[in-house]
Amino acid sequence: MGAFSITALLACFSLKSILRLCREVVTLRVFPATSDERVALLLFPFKVFVLVALPFLWLSCSLVRWVEPRPRYLRFPEAIFAISEGYVLCLGILLFGALLQALFSRRGHPVQTVSVFLVGVVFLWMLRPWGIILR
Repeated sequence: MGAFSITALLACFSLKSILRLCREVVTLRVFPATSDERVALLLFPFKVFVLVALPFLWLSCSLVRWVEPRPRYLRFPEAIFAISEGYVLCLGILLFGALLQALFSRRGHPVQTVSVFLVGVVFLWMLRPWGIILR
């Protein structure tokens, strides 16, 4: 078993495998080449925020309640208000980005952006029972 793992390790560092890895790294594109890819790259952080913010808020509020059970020290309304403001900003940007993708895109990216927008609307509506959407 020990000889096999050393042989496998030496095969990873052979000249042939190192040259193949170098060729793959050289062919990687760091920046997008088309306008479709540029718009999709610009919208990516907003899509991530829309999909991650509410589950992260729920998880962090649950954890804080478990750590600090006294409710007078908890400041959930401020966090919920900040998250809802972020949702409103991101939803506006995603809607504008979907419009740009619909006008200038050759692929199905507007459908994906609109679907993330609709998920964001649902998540923003889920924040509503706490009473803080737009103040």
